[in-house]
Amino acid sequence: MQIDGTSYRGGIVIGAPSIIGDWAHNLIRDAATAMSPPLEVRLLDKFDDVGPEEEWPRTLYLTRYPSAPVISIIENGLMPVVAFLDQACDAVAYIRRSVGCAFIEALRSATSGAVANRALLNAKTARVVYRNHSGTADALIESIFEHLVMHLPAEAFDAIKQKYRGAAAGTATLEDSLRRNSSYKPAGKWSNELTASEATIVDQVLKPIVLMAFKKECTPIRWTYQVLLSGDHPNEPAPMIAEVAGAARNIYYGPYLHMPPGTYRARLVAGYSKEAVGLPFSADVAGSTQLAKARFRPTEPGILQGEFLVVHNLPQDPLEMRFRNDEGEIDGQVGVAWIEFEFLGNEDLPIHNVT
Repeated sequence: MQIDGTSYRGGIVIGAPSIIGDWAHNLIRDAATAMSPPLEVRLLDKFDDVGPEEEWPRTLYLTRYPSAPVISIIENGLMPVVAFLDQACDAVAYIRRSVGCAFIEALRSATSGAVANRALLNAKTARVVYRNHSGTADALIESIFEHLVMHLPAEAFDAIKQKYRGAAAGTATLEDSLRRNSSYKPAGKWSNELTASEATIVDQVLKPIVLMAFKKECTPIRWTYQVLLSGDHPNEPAPMIAEVAGAARNIYYGPYLHMPPGTYRARLVAGYSKEAVGLPFSADVAGSTQLAKARFRPTEPGILQGEFLVVHNLPQDPLEMRFRNDEGEIDGQVGVAWIEFEFLGNEDLPIHNVT
């Protein structure tokens, strides 16, 4: 559903880091230039505000990393929004290849680009375009411009469609259009650049956030010890089993990933040796401030689970979990298996424009 009216009054395009996100940004920049008069294009980062409402009718806002103000506009239906999303594993592999960064950095970038996904599901003025979109590229481009209330001169409109669909007028698909990108790989092929372990991590961390834009029921986001860091060896991967022996300290920390704002039920699963029974442990989740803290005292050896609530309001904050022993000890072992976050939202809200 788009805002009533026939004249452009502002629009937001979310192109999360991915091949389809890059395609969308290029398409919309070309369209903004072709408008008469041309629109100013503003690129918003995760800390940026949209600006005063009187500037909206002259401006088109592009973002890869939606900020809290952008999410607020989406939730309140203040202007049309179009978001472009790729498959989780393809997006992470594409970022790593394009930027030349480590896997975990690519994953952090991808989670930062997905923080508006839950807001998109229920937004009355938002439309989501997924990589597997069916139909012709021409029809998709026309519907995007219609949703954003962007009226281009006919000649410029035809030129843009020609540029993005190629010569196959009337039959070219979105995938055909993406194929014109020099770094193109078919859907699912970028994922081949990930190891099996990396693909599993993406499915646990990012895929549930991607699905928030399409499904009312949410799969919990899971951080296993494989994405955490070792408190005893800073900036090194956390071990499966860590020694408790020593002073009170953080034993596990990280991974500085992003999540959509909201309230979550956190479940921490950890194993304790018999020497660790009765010792006090704590876990907290923090961004720029501490969001939640829970204390645990295992009463028997083995695998134990604890739950606590996390209220997260600042999507620009990378989040970490810190697991610590609260007293010094001379013996014992502990192993954090995972912490997972179950999104607790309003399940009665209607679902809107997902395509």
